[in-house]
Amino acid sequence: MTDESEANNSPDPYENELYSGYTETEIREIQSLMAYWDRATYPTLATSIVKHARKTWLC
Repeated sequence: MTDESEANNSPDPYENELYSGYTETEIREIQSLMAYWDRATYPTLATSIVKHARKTWLC
């Protein structure tokens, strides 16, 4: 199993969607940046990011 597949093997489906298409190095960078963000009212930070991105794409 590669590091990238391990990073994408998350129980959070939003993390899988968020990391989709990124390299192992990019995923690590995303994770390091996410450590500084607040998830607000969402169950996970990845959920917050993906749902906000979807809103932007739909506008």
